[in-house]
Amino acid sequence: KTDTDIFPEDFARAFREKDEEAAESSKPKSTEEWVTYPDGRRVLLDILRSVYQGSEGEVLGIIGIGRDVSESRQIAEAIKKADIANRKNIMEAFRKATKNLMVAQQQLNLKNSYLNQTLQEVEEANEKMMASIRYAKVIQTALLPNLDGKSIYLPDSFVIWMPKDVVGGDIFFKDHFADGPSSR
Repeated sequence: KTDTDIFPEDFARAFREKDEEAAESSKPKSTEEWVTYPDGRRVLLDILRSVYQGSEGEVLGIIGIGRDVSESRQIAEAIKKADIANRKNIMEAFRKATKNLMVAQQQLNLKNSYLNQTLQEVEEANEKMMASIRYAKVIQTALLPNLDGKSIYLPDSFVIWMPKDVVGGDIFFKDHFADGPSSR
């Protein structure tokens, strides 16, 4: 059968033109062509055309091998569309994550700024308090009796001065030490 016996005239003519192109070329040629059969079925054919030569190199005909690749093309296009949709979804998720990260970074910067400001205020307050404590130590030291033991006014007495921090508490204990039982 010829192409016109199988396909409508416009398709048969297109096939004949492709066959003639293949005949002019000495190399096999592959094409993809949409074809509508007489029953109305439309398919995509992958057609490989090759020149069939005689023993002396004369062209005896064209051998064409076609296979229906409609389903694999549809699957490939579906995969491509799904891949494009997935890439769009991934890019959108990436944009959202980037935006969220930027917002979080801004919030972190604000909190750091607030913490730094608070730290500076605490350091200033601490410095004022420490200055007051150092001054209190000067006053307290001036009011305490001489601790070197030379001018203690009470005989048989002693003073233990061991402040926990910079200044000590205002607790003084006096006791009388005698040879006998103490009379209080």
